[in-house]
Amino acid sequence: GAITLGWRFFNPRVGLLAGLLVVITPLVFFFDRMALVDTALAACGIWVIVLAFSLAQNPTFKTSTLLGYLMGAALLIKTPAMFNFLSLTASFLLRNPKYRLLHLLLGWVWAFVTAMVMYNILRLGPGFLNLSSRNQDYVHPLNRIIEYPLDPLFPHLRDLIDWWPKMMTPPIFVLVLIGIAWTLLSRQRTALVLLLWVSIPLAVELEYLKTFTARYVLSA
Repeated sequence: GAITLGWRFFNPRVGLLAGLLVVITPLVFFFDRMALVDTALAACGIWVIVLAFSLAQNPTFKTSTLLGYLMGAALLIKTPAMFNFLSLTASFLLRNPKYRLLHLLLGWVWAFVTAMVMYNILRLGPGFLNLSSRNQDYVHPLNRIIEYPLDPLFPHLRDLIDWWPKMMTPPIFVLVLIGIAWTLLSRQRTALVLLLWVSIPLAVELEYLKTFTARYVLSA
C-alpha cells in the first residue's frame, strides 16, 4: 500500500523508499509481530488513502465502491476506522476541476453508504449493543474541549514526543521531520493533503483519549 501510494502520486523512488521504511521501522515491525488488529487497520488505511486520492482526481462509481469496501472492512476490524470518514474530506484539495463537485460528493456518499452497510453486518451478532458500552473508559466526552482544552492534549503530546523518536529510531525520525519540513516549504499539494490526513485523527486522539499508547499512532 505504501509503495503504491508513493509510486502513483509522487514517483517510483518515493514509493520504493516508503515501502522500505515501512519494513524497517520498529514501530510498524513490533506491532506487526504482535499480530494486533492495529496493523490490519493501518493496512486498510493506506489503501483508503490511495482510493480516496484516486476518487478525488477521477470520480467513478467503481473507485467509490472499492473505497466503501475498504472503509467498511476497516470498520469491521476496529471502530477507530471512523476517522477515515473525517479524514476523507482532506482529499477535496486534490479535486480535479475537470469534474463537477457533485461527482465527488456523490462518490463520497456512495462510499459512506457502502461502508455502513458492511459495518451493519455486526448487528447480526448478539454483542452489537455492547460495542459502545465502555467508551467512557477510554474517551473523554466531546464537551471536555470547552472546559479543559489543553488537558489531556499537552500531557499526551509530551508522551508522544518522548517515545515516538525511540519507536521510530533517530535516523527514520529525522527523515520524517525532513519530509514534514519539505512538505510545508514546497507546498506540494498531495504531500500537504497526506500530512493533513494523518494529522486529523492524531489531533483528535491527543485531545480526547484518556490513555494514549504507541499503537494508536500506527493506525492514525
